[in-house]
Amino acid sequence: MTIVDYRTFVTFTNFASEVYSIMEIIFASNNINKIREISNVLGSSFILLSLKDIGMDEDIPENELTLEGNALLKARHIFKATGMNVFADDTGLKLRH
Repeated sequence: MTIVDYRTFVTFTNFASEVYSIMEIIFASNNINKIREISNVLGSSFILLSLKDIGMDEDIPENELTLEGNALLKARHIFKATGMNVFADDTGLKLRH
């Protein structure tokens, strides 16, 4: 088995019409390392919230055919539940036998 490709798809869902100097945004993850990395990239203009921070502990289905589709599915699910800005990603490895 060899690794052929590694991809990360990122999806932003922002339905807010107002502009904030400091924006709260949910990152659809509880992975502390991902959250720390994204927080460092975003800087002080954003308050990054994890799923744990917003009290969401349900298992969000990832049944789309693509990584991008799964990221969008997660972002839409969380936005629908919270009405807040959402950042979602999905990562994966393609393997060839």
